[in-house]
Amino acid sequence: MGGLFPKEWEQEMIKDSKGAVQNAANTLQWNMIKALESGLEEPLTVLNAPYIGSYPQRYRKLFIPGGRFSHTPGAEDESIRFCNLAYWKYYSIYFHLKPALKRWAEKGKIHDKAVVAYALTGNNLKLFRFLKRHFPEIRTVLAVPDLPEFMNLGQENKGSLFHLLKHFDVKFIYRNLKYTDKFILLTDEMNERIQAAENDYVVMEGIAPEPFEDNTKKFADKTMLYTGGLAETYGVVELCEAFHRTADPGYRLILCGSGQAEEKVKHYAKMDRRISYLGLIERLEARKLQRQASVLVNPRRDEGAFTAYSFPSKILEYMSSGTPVMMRKLKGIPAEYMNYCYPIGSDGIEGFSAAIDSVLSKSQDELTAFGAAAQQFVTREKSAQRQGEKLLRLLED
Repeated sequence: MGGLFPKEWEQEMIKDSKGAVQNAANTLQWNMIKALESGLEEPLTVLNAPYIGSYPQRYRKLFIPGGRFSHTPGAEDESIRFCNLAYWKYYSIYFHLKPALKRWAEKGKIHDKAVVAYALTGNNLKLFRFLKRHFPEIRTVLAVPDLPEFMNLGQENKGSLFHLLKHFDVKFIYRNLKYTDKFILLTDEMNERIQAAENDYVVMEGIAPEPFEDNTKKFADKTMLYTGGLAETYGVVELCEAFHRTADPGYRLILCGSGQAEEKVKHYAKMDRRISYLGLIERLEARKLQRQASVLVNPRRDEGAFTAYSFPSKILEYMSSGTPVMMRKLKGIPAEYMNYCYPIGSDGIEGFSAAIDSVLSKSQDELTAFGAAAQQFVTREKSAQRQGEKLLRLLED
């Protein structure tokens, strides 16, 4: 069960969205499907309710149509219909997913079945509770990209109703973890709160996409690129300020994405002609830019409890591009990754600025070699096939 954008409807869903869409979640889910199917003889069945914003603030349509689709030849997938009205949507999704899940459970041999659900949400735990009460032989597996208490960061300005509902939702989730047999966690630290037995979980930071190869040439100027959400908690404003303090007129900084820090990013773009803001762009265009850039940057600071329980999905995409990556060591990032990344350090804005200057002043040959080593690392250790082996061992145990 997931929150995917089916390929047939992806462009329409993006067009009807107001603001950012959950590209990272969509990509990770498709990569997980690919990873699991790499070791199976037949395709998975996908039962889906796409992760889109609520009507009317973040999506243009009140009702989301459902339908059958096939993510690969032979697959029998279903995306359910639901009412997308804010708050009510979660009840609507549950009421429509439940009978669809029941139909799937009753089809074929029950004891051979497992349900892998994406995200630690109240709806998924309700559906697992339903399964365990009526089809206890079916194994339930939960992929946990974020802990519920750290979801919706940057929405502190939401009203009291939102925070009250979130409080009760988090309590409900942890009370009902008992209906989950196995867990897929993004970091080791997550299990401090999940508390799964040693053989009941696997840590998988993500799945590296296949290297994007094309004949795109590097930009003439030494160019740093950021693609992702524009939230101050992600360090994008600090990145703009640190870059602004560098002096070389041959440096460029390009930022793509959307979020609450967008106006501040635009301010820096007006103030410094070397800074460009491209807004939201399609994923294919983002991957082309990643190949053209000299360095890719993840400016997120190691602040806040949530950093121990999250792994920035963009790191694997960045590293698979073959362009070197610059980032801080966050609590949720295994130490092995830092052997293949340029560190930002923790010396404030001046230190960040000096680190940018140090990296961009390197020769292109040196940058290319460093990026190639990172690409080889994630292709070897974090590929769909390698991560799929981990997932299937968890399911078969």
